[in-house]
Amino acid sequence: MESRGRLTGWAPDSAGLWQPAVASILCHSLIHQAACSPDRRSLAIESDGVVSILRQGASRLWKQECRWAWRTSPWRCLLWREGLVQSHLGRLFFSHDGRQLLLSSQGFAGAQGEVLTIRREKGGWREQGVSVSHRTNPLHNGAVMSPDGSWLVLVSLQEHQSGGREYRFLMTLWRSQPQHNWFPVISATCWSDSTTRQFPQAFSPDGQSLACPHRQDATHSCLAVFSAAGRPPWSEPPVVLNLKPPQQGVAPPGGFGPVRALEFSITGRYLAALCSGGLVVWQRDRHQQWQPLHRLWNTHEGLAGGRRQGGVPRLCFSPDGHHWAEALGERGEVCIRGPAGSGQPLCKMRWVAGRIVRQLQFTPDATGLLVSTRTPEEFFTTAMTLLCLDPVLVRQPAGAGQPECRPDLQADTTEAQQPQA
Repeated sequence: MESRGRLTGWAPDSAGLWQPAVASILCHSLIHQAACSPDRRSLAIESDGVVSILRQGASRLWKQECRWAWRTSPWRCLLWREGLVQSHLGRLFFSHDGRQLLLSSQGFAGAQGEVLTIRREKGGWREQGVSVSHRTNPLHNGAVMSPDGSWLVLVSLQEHQSGGREYRFLMTLWRSQPQHNWFPVISATCWSDSTTRQFPQAFSPDGQSLACPHRQDATHSCLAVFSAAGRPPWSEPPVVLNLKPPQQGVAPPGGFGPVRALEFSITGRYLAALCSGGLVVWQRDRHQQWQPLHRLWNTHEGLAGGRRQGGVPRLCFSPDGHHWAEALGERGEVCIRGPAGSGQPLCKMRWVAGRIVRQLQFTPDATGLLVSTRTPEEFFTTAMTLLCLDPVLVRQPAGAGQPECRPDLQADTTEAQQPQA
């Protein structure tokens, strides 16, 4: 999708080269945000403060199903609604069934933002409020919706300061019911050294686990992982995961820093935390305990001996649930890791993009990795590279019982070419 409102579909030709296959114009203005439903039938776009939901028909053409102005929503704070404070949408997220859409904004000076959810009903799309005391929705420093659309998590700043150096935040889980608005169910306390600190959260694909920063500052952070297995759901004490290495001197002096993103694997077995100083991957064992599996610093020497820079690392898990791809540094060092005989993740493929990697995405069959890169000087230009992977079956020990076969990845020795965007 191009920022000018044009949607283009690509397909490989007989020679294996990707060519434009179909194109359509969604709008005639700049698109700031876009999201597609998991069934690929609904598409939400935001342009100049107007959110549109399009539905794909039998002819595979996109038709507008709903359109409304985000800026004038009655659920918004008065200062934001009247334009006295600027707040732009930062995320659009569909539930798995495509019947609920989460809209989350980035607040003033990067601090508190707003949230709005809409639900598809028989008469069309209806806004859902997230408040019990007044009509205005609460401000937040982080928002996420469960995959099934039944839970909403907001982290909000509280009027409390402990010891003059830590600020108290409240993470609240809201429950949704048909024909009703959201209502709060349970809350937990989080801490940070700044009122503008963001709290990224993530649900596991099955919606049974929730990860959120528990305490974070400029050098070190820790996570809280909640489980829905209790009665009532989410009532059991969370498991706290520390990002700080077990030994002094293992990590760089600056530490990992605050959490910038969290992500579960498709099976929920792995959990990744992305920070300014690097990334950490945990694995859930057979006893449902989280064990650190992989750590990588963003300040160590890179492949060419230089210092890694370039902001927050990128990571995505493969659809097969056994591999993940990570990218770090200004040179875009991409590495695909997967299971090995020792149980520790092994680097199966390594590739240097030559520029900062903005996004990683596996193909649905896990045989390709799409790498999106861009340099700071090329703000309106994005280069897309598709790395082809050869799946190879390797036999791994499964502990007790018979061994199991897991898909491995064999790197193509052909040098990948960087296409022009």
